[in-house]
Amino acid sequence: MVIRFQILFLTLILTAGNIVGQDDLLDNVITIDKLPAQGTIIDLLEQIERSNGIVFSYSSNQFNANTRANLLDREYTLREALYQVFRGYHVYIAKLSLRKYQLLLSKKTNYNISGIISDSDSGEVMPGAIIYDEYSKEYVVSDESGYYYITVPTGKTSLTVKYLGYNDESIIINSEESVNKNIQIHFLNTIPPITISEKAIDHYLTDPGAEVINSNKVGQNTSILGEKDIYSSLKSSPGIVSGGEGQSGLIIRGGSPDQNLTLLDDVPIYETSHIAGISSIFMDESIRSVNLMKSGIPAEYGGRLSSVVDLQVKDGHSKKQNMSINAGLFGIKFHSEGPIGNNDKFSYILSGRTSWINYFLDALLPSISLYDNLDIGMNDLTTKLAYRISPNSKFTITSYLGNDKISLFKETEPEAGSTFYSKETNQLKWSNAMVSLNFDSYLSKNSKLHINMGYLNYVYKSRGFYDFGDVNENTYIDVISYSAINDRQLKVQYDYYISDAIKLKVGSHIIKHKFSPTVRQSLLKINDEEISLINPDSILHVVENFYFSELNLRIKENLYLYPGVNYSYYSTKEKVFANVQPRLRLAYIPNENIIISVLYTNAVQNIHLLSNPGIGIPSDLWVPSAEDIKPAEVKHLSLDVKKSFGNGWEVSGSWFNKQLSNLIEFDIPTDLFVNILSASTIEPVFTTQNDWKKRIKSGTGHTSGLEFMVRKDKGKVKGWLSLAYIKAERTFTEIDNGQPFPAKYNRPLDINFGLNYEHSAKWSFGANWIYSSGNYFSFPNEVFTSILGLELVRPTGRNNYKLPAFHQLSLSADYKFQMKSADSKLSFGIYNVYNRLNTYFVYGLQNSGSSPKLRQVSIFPLIPHVNFTISL
Repeated sequence: MVIRFQILFLTLILTAGNIVGQDDLLDNVITIDKLPAQGTIIDLLEQIERSNGIVFSYSSNQFNANTRANLLDREYTLREALYQVFRGYHVYIAKLSLRKYQLLLSKKTNYNISGIISDSDSGEVMPGAIIYDEYSKEYVVSDESGYYYITVPTGKTSLTVKYLGYNDESIIINSEESVNKNIQIHFLNTIPPITISEKAIDHYLTDPGAEVINSNKVGQNTSILGEKDIYSSLKSSPGIVSGGEGQSGLIIRGGSPDQNLTLLDDVPIYETSHIAGISSIFMDESIRSVNLMKSGIPAEYGGRLSSVVDLQVKDGHSKKQNMSINAGLFGIKFHSEGPIGNNDKFSYILSGRTSWINYFLDALLPSISLYDNLDIGMNDLTTKLAYRISPNSKFTITSYLGNDKISLFKETEPEAGSTFYSKETNQLKWSNAMVSLNFDSYLSKNSKLHINMGYLNYVYKSRGFYDFGDVNENTYIDVISYSAINDRQLKVQYDYYISDAIKLKVGSHIIKHKFSPTVRQSLLKINDEEISLINPDSILHVVENFYFSELNLRIKENLYLYPGVNYSYYSTKEKVFANVQPRLRLAYIPNENIIISVLYTNAVQNIHLLSNPGIGIPSDLWVPSAEDIKPAEVKHLSLDVKKSFGNGWEVSGSWFNKQLSNLIEFDIPTDLFVNILSASTIEPVFTTQNDWKKRIKSGTGHTSGLEFMVRKDKGKVKGWLSLAYIKAERTFTEIDNGQPFPAKYNRPLDINFGLNYEHSAKWSFGANWIYSSGNYFSFPNEVFTSILGLELVRPTGRNNYKLPAFHQLSLSADYKFQMKSADSKLSFGIYNVYNRLNTYFVYGLQNSGSSPKLRQVSIFPLIPHVNFTISL
């Protein structure tokens, strides 16, 4: 065969030599009709022949005639066109006559290109960057560490890196063997918060079923404080409740906040919002990227039912020192980052925030609340150290400290003709302390190892003291709830790139939990020095083990499959629960602007959040699954369709259905902040610290809904409109006689509409209007006589009353300018422009001989905000 090849090749050369001196088209630009041309190799050869009057002679057994090929939309010489058509082959061209050529082919071998995509300015890695091979149109996506791996034929290759808001970066590589190539890309300063591309395929590739937020540069949605806030951007996505007075956490597709797995550098966080929902605990300046998964949860994530919010903290600028200070009406925050020492291997970030919102609200208190005193405070501190051991290995340590408090006091004097009075004091406090150690190493050009060790200490404390009765006789109720969680975890993950069309991800994750759920109730006020909330009876030790495996498969050019499985092994002192949870994501892409995906998630949740279903200030109690408390489970099916148009427009829609089991609730609508209307008796509901176990019941749930969104992310005017209709029900055999009732977080209609207008390089303006159906709670509407002789009321059904709808309009403006050599920005606006007094919670009073009265507590009326930021 080799001899025959050599003889044929020599014959072609000699034949070509006989026509030297005639016009040669090989290096002349040719005509190709209907560019860009796509099809099989035979299709393209015939197209070139027709367009230029050329005849090719070749043996069809030298190549696969049905191989797909394409010609880019640009000018070609004949030689370049043939090299492009036969991308995977060595091409030998011999001229037989003026317009007739003999083609001799031999198959090329492949080689791999891998490396890290990073920001050219800061050195931060860029997850979700798309790397195109311009010749073959093959593409891959960089992972959460900025790592990419692509297989190309030997010889000359042109790679282009695409990332919205950044210049396209192109490099030429000519090699016969695998190479490592790190690529830096340059920022354009026009990136929107949600990464949307001209092409739907570009958006999908970052992670199927996910929305990616890049906080490294710009955020457009603001919190109540007027700060750029990650959660405000997330809430513009349909299916996530846009608003709620004092709403803490995220309510996604009818699920409760505890059903969302929120990770900060791989460590699960239990409380993600500041008090009264004024902002998230995550400072925009310190977060590199956020990945939201609500349609389908990949196999590597376990332990929650509704969604995953994966946040990665920046490593810190590796080349220069940067600092910014932001001060406003509500508080002050600072951010600093840069290299340590004289090299780019060691870097840090330091971000801190504290509030003085309390002093601002004091002046408004008489007009915004029925309470006589309102005390709110919060602070954050985020740090990270990164050490780049080598181009392929990195070690980081991240820490977060934060705490919140809110205190409400109200005294009600007797009304005319009545001797009834009341005093109520409600308090909430919580704190987070987190440390995360991460090691990443690229063991070879097609494998990566990730190791995480993490620690978290979360403490939640709520207290309600109620003094009520006749002026001649006092009645007291003092209820304290305490929920402490101490976690230690280890996670190991291994990624192996079998090819750029097949990726295997395997790993394990173990978390050791220590829970201290406690409730104390007394008919006398408990002195602070007598409070002892932690004792051996209330401490529970449990261990969660997760093992996961997932394949990323590109089956065809327009078909992607992501099968996976998560196996959880959960053990307590008395009981072991083992669950196999299959996951599947399938995407069909008929063209680069349309994506149709089907996503299925089977997941279990081994820890639960008990919230009071009655009226009164919200209160939470985290409890683990135990002998009589099974892990909650969901079977979640979602169908998503996305269509991208030109000029930054995208339309998307989703249908989903969730079947839930082993959900838990209190058996009666118990307010941990007890008030006179909420309990069926004044006797203590909880008599011991772990008596909560006797007060819960188990049931099932069903949630389904439709989501729609239209978004524009290019031009001077950008905007979005998201709509969601969701119905969430619960069914408990021992509650409401087994009849379905609305879930507490059933918010059927949610609307989020926003506009951003960039008037000039200095001025930009924004508007955001949101509407959400009100929360459900158990309204006491049945009168009975208590053992104390007081006429009280109780609910006739679970979650039988819906709070008024939440809606508000916010306006904002930014003015950018230079102050000496520093970039500066003045941000100002108004939250709740038309002064809608939305409901935080309601409480009731019962006067002798009169009907019960419900009173609404609102926290945030029309609030102006002004913030000044200077970046050094």
